[in-house]
Formats: sequence, C-alpha cells, structure tokens
Amino acid sequence: MACKHITYIVNHVFLPPRLPQGDDYAFAKSVELVKICLDSCKKFQSFLVEDEREMVTGDVLPLQIVSQNAGIIVRRQDEVYCFETFELSPTTREVIGMKGRLIRCFPGPAVGLEPSLISNSEFRHDFAEFLCDLDRETPLEAIPTSWKAGVDFIERRETFVTELLFSVLRTLGRPLDVNRIYKRTRDDVIWQDPVVVPWRRSPLWLLLRVAMQIRL
Repeated sequence: MACKHITYIVNHVFLPPRLPQGDDYAFAKSVELVKICLDSCKKFQSFLVEDEREMVTGDVLPLQIVSQNAGIIVRRQDEVYCFETFELSPTTREVIGMKGRLIRCFPGPAVGLEPSLISNSEFRHDFAEFLCDLDRETPLEAIPTSWKAGVDFIERRETFVTELLFSVLRTLGRPLDVNRIYKRTRDDVIWQDPVVVPWRRSPLWLLLRVAMQIRL
C-alpha cells in the first residue's frame, strides 16, 4: 500500500490532531479503506463457524450512494430482507456548531421486502440500475451548497434515497421497526485559503462502522 493511502486511512479512522487543510478524497483511497476493512473482517470470520450460504439471518450488505451522501444497509432477517437508509456526513453547519461529539441515531427509515421478491432477477437489476441513476443524475438544484470565499461548494444530502427510494420500496413491502444504535460521532471541517472544498471525515468509514456494529 502506498504511504499516501496509509496517511489517508489514519486521518479518517483515527482522526489525529493534525488533519489535512482541504478535501483529500480520492476513489483509490476509499478502495484501500474498504480493502483493509474487508481483510480485517475476513480474519475475524476465520475464528467463526463457516457458512457457505450467501446471506443468512443477521448478515448485512452496506451500500454507499456517494452523490446522495447516503448509506443503505440490506439486512437479512428471519422472514424478510430489511432495507435501511440514513444520511452519512452531517452538514457543515452541524459540525461547526457542535460542542463535543454529535449524537446520531442509525439507521433511519426501514422497510422489509419478501425473499421471493429479492430472488427475482428483474427486481435486482432494476433496483441496482435505480441506485446507479441516483448516483449519476442527481439534479444540482436538489443538492444544498455551502459558501466560502465567495464560492459555493456542494454539500451532498440524502433526500432522494431516504424519501424517494424509501417510498418506492414501501409500496413493495412494509415499514419495519428495527433496533437502532446511537453513536457519538466525531467529524471536522477544515479549510484554509485558498482551499474551497473543506476536509471532511470519510462518510464511507462511517457506513462501514455502522454496518459492522449492526451486524455484531
């Protein structure tokens, strides 16, 4: 692994006192973060009883919709597949205005779908295509912005996932009351002129932590 990726991972996982003075996101760095997390999970799994089935009760599948700042967790329950949505990064205003850590509840809305529907290949294809469209084609007017140095920069929010997607899924299934977790989350907004886009903690890392905590 390249040293620059190690620095990125340390900054976003451990949040040390000295952080970058601007946005340091790169797709390759996020891939390395996922690889390390996945490798750790596989090592942990080696101590458990192996099960060859794809998804068993309690298993989770985390999905990140980057342009929507949204996380989706698909959780296998006894009788249904539970789809849970939530916002990843809080707004810049919330982070700057907080004293200490933000107390947040995960996940947000949840809906249950029957296994027979999930096993339908047409549904899986349409669902995946819908998520891709949300990630690619989010209208700019639906995305709030923040202002710095006379320039607007995008603050991605999760409106279409938690509202539109949840409404669609609810017509196919039923709302669920799921167990939720509370996290005292740490984040920061760091920028120095002439930087316009600030440094923010990785939303992908938050998604992975929530998914693992829900699974355990």
